[in-house]
Order: sequence, then C-alpha cells, then structure tokens
Amino acid sequence: MASGAETTPNWKGLFEWSIKQQTDPNQPQPQADAKEALKPVSEADRKWFEEAVQSFSGDNVVKRMKDIKAQLEKPISDEDDVEGREGLLEELLIIVEDIDCAKDFRTIGGIVTLFNLLDSKHAGLRAGSAEALAAIAQNYPQAQLWLLEAGALPKLLALLQDADQACRRKALLAISCLVRQSPPAMTAFRLSSGVPRLIAAGAASDPRLARKALQLLRYVLIENPDDARAACNQGLPELVAQLANTADNDVRLVALLLASQLILDAGAAQKFEQDTELEAEVRAAEARFNQMDVEDADAVREQLDLCQLIRALLSGAVMPRAGHEPATATQSATSSSQMTPAGTRSHWLIRRGD
Repeated sequence: MASGAETTPNWKGLFEWSIKQQTDPNQPQPQADAKEALKPVSEADRKWFEEAVQSFSGDNVVKRMKDIKAQLEKPISDEDDVEGREGLLEELLIIVEDIDCAKDFRTIGGIVTLFNLLDSKHAGLRAGSAEALAAIAQNYPQAQLWLLEAGALPKLLALLQDADQACRRKALLAISCLVRQSPPAMTAFRLSSGVPRLIAAGAASDPRLARKALQLLRYVLIENPDDARAACNQGLPELVAQLANTADNDVRLVALLLASQLILDAGAAQKFEQDTELEAEVRAAEARFNQMDVEDADAVREQLDLCQLIRALLSGAVMPRAGHEPATATQSATSSSQMTPAGTRSHWLIRRGD
C-alpha cells in the first residue's frame, strides 16, 4: 500500500481502493471464495487512506504546484530529465483543470513558467506547456483574460507553425480554449491574422490538425459573419472544395459544413458561382455515399444531406440568406426534402459540430 510520505498522491490507487470498499446494502452480495472474502480494513490501510485524503487539501495542492513549478524551472541535465518534466506537466494538467487550482497556479507565478517552456528546445515540453495553458483557459473567462494580457496569443500562434506535429495540435487546442466565448481574445485573434492561419492549418496533411482547425474556423465565422467574405478571398472556397470528398470522414464533414455555411451567406456565395470545383467534388462525394451499404450510409447521412443542400444552393433551388442572422450553435442541417423554393428566404441552419 502506498505511503502517505510520497510526494505525489496516488489518486488512481486511492480511487480504486475506495471503490473496492463500497457495497450496496440493498443489493444481494456475491459469495466470495475463501481467498477473496472481504476482510476488515487494516489499521495501515486506514491510515494510508486518511493521509491520501488529507494530501488533497488546498494547502497541499498549492505546495505540489510550487514543487512542480520549481522542477520545471531547473536546468535540464539529460533526456531522462526531459521525460520526468513531461510527466510533471501531465500531472499539472490534471490539477489546473480545477478553477481554484488554476487561480492559485497563476498566483505563484506558474503562467510565466509555462510561457517559458513554449520556447523550449524539447518538443514534448513545448506541447505539454501549451496543453496546460489550454486547461487553464478552457471555460474560464478570467483565465482567458490573464493569458491574453500576458501575451499568450502570439506565442501560441508561433507554435502553430512548429515543426513538431504534437506541438501544432496542442497550440491549436490552446488557441481554441483561449478565444471561445471570449470577445477580447477573439478580437485579438482576428487582428493577428487568425483566419488565414486557420485556413493554412486546415490544409495540413495531418487530418486531426486539419479537422480541429476547420472546426475552430467555423466557430470564428459564425461569431463574426463579416469574416466569411474576407475568408473567401484567402483561399477558403478552394480548400473546402478540395476537402469535400477527402478520404478522412471527419475532415470531410467539417468541410461540407463550412461550404454550406459560406454559400448560405449571399456575399460569400458569389465566390462559389465562379468556380465549379466544389459542385464536382460534392457530386463525387454523393456517388461515394450512394455506393455504400445501408449501415455505412446511415453513418454519413448528415454528409449526404449537406451535399444535397450544397447542390441545391449552387443550382438556385434554394436561395442563400440575404441579411439573415448567422447560424447558431444549436441549429442543424436539415434534409433536402425540406428545402425552401427559389425566391423565398432559406432557413437552412448549420450545426457547429465542434
């Protein structure tokens, strides 16, 4: 059994131990054999449990964060030292997901420590620090402002161009957590050429990075509809056309959602009228779906509906929104049988799918 003298509490062990001690008095209990019969909790086990619970107190968590911060700030001696610090960042990630712990981590100067690690020559430390910053910012408006005012955005945008794939992914995660539901951070992101940067990331050969970039781009364009027209002059229509029939299912879905979103804007739709590539790729995607068996086709039903919507919009069977409010987070694509006749306002509504 773990000792209470350990520096790091064994949370997993504590959880598993507590689960094993629980029984439901209202349910019949299975008969255990002689070796597995329940035994009274020993004094040593009870002491370990009490010490583990005590170690979760606020003072001890702050002490642990200070210890982690100090270890992360020491000069690196060898590769084993790097791996150890990557483990510390993983532990820190779990801790700072708690809002109170995130506050305390900022109070002890931990944000600066993570900023410095974004410039580390070790990719694992750059990625780990970006992920920890994402955990601090996620769904926490005050933390978003802390990071923004401290200069996190330029560093994360630079990391989005990193040579390491994991660093690029974690940078995008942190950017997303920083700007979502934060008007000041969103404004700063847009003024920092955030939209063209996301378009470039959406063209990445890494499907996971491409999907996340396109998802965040959809959010940005929904929150800022005027940016959609600018994005149409920055290569976005060409990108979504290329990805509308890509082999990766998740990337294809987001590309189709983005294409629908753009065409539904009357201004942005003009760009697609000048290029037939999107319609050709959409038809190819439909042909792919129609060749699937029933079970596989059901899995891509939303994509098929989007293909039909896009073709209807391009052909004029459904008119784009003119001066209509942008789609909201809860609105979703409907099937082609519900299309609005030409000449009337379309109420096609696109789900974010983030």
